[in-house]
Amino acid sequence: MVSILFFNCQRRHWFWHSIFVDSISIDISIGLVCFASFLRARLVQLHRVDS
Repeated sequence: MVSILFFNCQRRHWFWHSIFVDSISIDISIGLVCFASFLRARLVQLHRVDS
């Protein structure tokens, strides 16, 4: 599962393509996790710059 998550995080275009293939809910939840972790990293980065 972790390797699938990593694969989806690395290849977002593949993730978006796979939404239309099958296991839609799983792909969407993995995509949200990737997006959330990306946002969190950005917020931490911005916070470091401010302080």
